[in-house]
Amino acid sequence: MPAFRGRVLLYAGQWAEAASAAKKVIVAKTYTLFPDYRGLSYLENECNAEIVFDVQFRFPEFTHSLDIGQSNKYPMSILP
Repeated sequence: MPAFRGRVLLYAGQWAEAASAAKKVIVAKTYTLFPDYRGLSYLENECNAEIVFDVQFRFPEFTHSLDIGQSNKYPMSILP
């Protein structure tokens, strides 16, 4: 995945290699800019052509006793 590789190389300070990986992503035209910035974060627009790397939220199967709102002895109303 050239996009992720380019990002890693960028943070590693390997500028020429990062630029080369980014150029591969641009030339491939796999990704495009989403036409409506306002609608980009709507649920129905998830995983669109602008998304390069996405991590989907998954509700936790197991919670900790200190998690807010999860059978906690400290109600949310007392928290700042």
